Amino acid sequence: MNTKPTIIIGIGSSGLYVLEQLQSFCYENIGANKPQGVEYLYIETNKENVPNLTALPNEIKRVYVSLAEMATMVREMKGRNNVTTSWLPPEEHVLDAGMGAGGIPSCGRLALWGRNNEGDNLTNVINAIKYAYSKVSNLNVSGNDNSQPTVFVTGSLTGGTGTGVFLDIAYLIRDAIHDIKELFALLLLPPKPTSFQGNEIIYANTFGALNAIQYFNDPDVSFNVRLPNEYQLKYANPPYELTQFISQSYNSTLPDIHTLSGLYRIAGLYLFLNVIGLRGKRMERLVDARGNWQIGKYSTFGLSAIQYPKSQIKEIVSLEFGTELLNKWIDPKNYVQGGQSTPINRGIITNTIKEVFTSFLNDALAILNAAGGRNIVNELRVEATRINKGDHTGTKEQYLNKLFSSSQFGNWYDTVRNNITLAQDHMIRSISTFIIQEFNRYENLQYVRTELDAFAEAMQECINYWKTLGVTSQSAQWEDMLGNKQIPWMLKKRFGFLMEQDNVLEDRMKNTLDLMKFHLFGKIVNDIKNNIKTGEIPFVSTDQRERHELPIIYRIDAIIREIQVVLGAVEDKRFKSLEKRKLEISADMDDTTVPILRIFPSGNYRREVEQSMARYRQKTGQISPLKENLIGNEDLWKYLTVADGRLKQKLYHDIIIKFGAKLDEVGCIEDYDVSNYVERNPQEAVKIAGRSNFSLLPIRQKTLESNRNIPRSVIGSEKEVIGRVIRKLKDENFHEFDENPDHIHEIKELKNIMVFFIEKGNFEPVEDITYMEVVKRLDEEYPKRKGGKTQEYWDLFRNPYLNQGNGRPKENKDEPTPNTTNTETQQ
Repeated sequence: MNTKPTIIIGIGSSGLYVLEQLQSFCYENIGANKPQGVEYLYIETNKENVPNLTALPNEIKRVYVSLAEMATMVREMKGRNNVTTSWLPPEEHVLDAGMGAGGIPSCGRLALWGRNNEGDNLTNVINAIKYAYSKVSNLNVSGNDNSQPTVFVTGSLTGGTGTGVFLDIAYLIRDAIHDIKELFALLLLPPKPTSFQGNEIIYANTFGALNAIQYFNDPDVSFNVRLPNEYQLKYANPPYELTQFISQSYNSTLPDIHTLSGLYRIAGLYLFLNVIGLRGKRMERLVDARGNWQIGKYSTFGLSAIQYPKSQIKEIVSLEFGTELLNKWIDPKNYVQGGQSTPINRGIITNTIKEVFTSFLNDALAILNAAGGRNIVNELRVEATRINKGDHTGTKEQYLNKLFSSSQFGNWYDTVRNNITLAQDHMIRSISTFIIQEFNRYENLQYVRTELDAFAEAMQECINYWKTLGVTSQSAQWEDMLGNKQIPWMLKKRFGFLMEQDNVLEDRMKNTLDLMKFHLFGKIVNDIKNNIKTGEIPFVSTDQRERHELPIIYRIDAIIREIQVVLGAVEDKRFKSLEKRKLEISADMDDTTVPILRIFPSGNYRREVEQSMARYRQKTGQISPLKENLIGNEDLWKYLTVADGRLKQKLYHDIIIKFGAKLDEVGCIEDYDVSNYVERNPQEAVKIAGRSNFSLLPIRQKTLESNRNIPRSVIGSEKEVIGRVIRKLKDENFHEFDENPDHIHEIKELKNIMVFFIEKGNFEPVEDITYMEVVKRLDEEYPKRKGGKTQEYWDLFRNPYLNQGNGRPKENKDEPTPNTTNTETQQ
């Protein structure tokens, strides 16, 4: 694939959505979000609007232009010398900081030019354009002239951002990429209005933007502004070499594309085709068409396709399997063991965990006995014998106190106290290892959450029992217990038989040692219990060679919630869930107003998905998906807990990519030759191919140039197949395409789809778009209905590029319009 270096810049929310559809077509056909040598930028005033998650890392670079402190931005800009400011809206009427430009073009332009405490917007945009240029300008792409990239700007002319920046952006690009030859715009317009009620601003913005671009496309008009960075943009060039417009409405009686997202998809498909090769074919024809006055400065197009949506089917099968697997991991009632669903029994789990905890605790208490070659248990017999013989200094009471007191250095108390960290590490390591093993065994987060709850309960029962023995973690209490209870008891009536006195004293000393360990370790047990139950940051063992993190309920609940967000069971507006993605794909498949005919060997989309899933199960022998399909041999606990705060994205990516790879490996979704469908269903094929002859713009029919020199192509993966389809269409008396090199365009990467494309030209937007006459009347009357506003006041907000007091260019071009954007001196 020979891809010419290309930069595609989305402006406003619509620009983002078109870029996302472009990424989607790239992923579907070439397995990447963009080809080498292509860069995506997205310029937006709405801080909340960010690129959606995609299966592969998103390639859209977002450039946020802030509208915070708008009134301050207006005052600051007006206070600078040599800056063009006549278009600025009054500071007392601009929007508060918030959700984008609010449908006001002047605010969109203000965002591009302004600066505030969130940054210097203009500098950020210029730097982003230059950076994208640097990324593509030096690439060695075989067979292409890399001296200059192709640049497309895309967005809508209905809101505030796109209409506010679409001309400035063109000239900023010209300034950043000197002598650029291929600078194009693909701009989305609203459909034919059935009513203006509630949509007045949308159509007024469109009207103002179309007037502006026609004005600056006049060869007698130049663009001349001084920017806040004290740099002057002065160009006699038109903003774009070619500006293309499309809408949801056709220039025929065909029904409108039902949804705006459908139009975004068509725009994304068109840009994708240009990125991977159609641009070159179009440019060959456009040169001739431009020379013969057959295209002009504006064009539109008709585009339709016949597609077997293999990629979408594969993606939704992956989403279904991923959904099934994730639901298994968080099922609150059942876990799977030996392929069978088994209820989570809290009573059985609690009893088991009590035994497990007792074992862990005994091991931890045993660790307290020994350090540095010393073992207290071994010393008990020696010291009991010494005490009974009186082989010590001081009284027996004083000697026992020295062994067990918290105030002595180097005694048993000090040894146990110094071993506390080792015992704590053992407890953390034991619980961590156990929970991880259990989770990898049962693959259910609710199961191990119940186990953690049972651990905390067992610890609390232990602490309660120690309290009944009079043990606390207070040193003063221990000294009181030692002196007033334990020492007298150890020395009291210990000589049942003379030969037993050492054994009796040893047993009593061991009992006191245990109480001392309970006293010292009780706080640790309580802290671990609290960390499991209510902690937000887990304890970590101190062993640097093998660190273990204590599993805690907060972490389990956080993972469960993130999985619920991924599934769509918990709403997160910033994240596209698996369920949302499934609904998106389904809606796209069901939308028959989009001129893409989806074909299915089995008859329909849902049956195709069901059969693909059935083939997968049959070929793999898997009744339900396995974790190995998603994570291979990786430890499941580590997979879910070591994700650097990006678990949702990781799951989303891996479900689509890894399940998709498994589906490819198994071969349960085959390619489908579109030409076979055409040969069996020629009349349906003619209907969809015929839609390409009607442009996606309601233009007066007589104005559209239909000369066959204007670009038109049937686009597919093989020339022979394309030729066969064209012949079949001609057999059905459809003659819009010929079997010649100009009309046949082979793009090897286009599997399972055939596209029909016809470009249209030679029209003037304001004069020839069918509904512009009524929009003009709306533009003149609406301000008066809204509180008697003057046209000049209206233009302050709606026409930032033409606003000069009287607001708009004269209809008589012999009488020049006062316009400080076309003068040498700017104030």
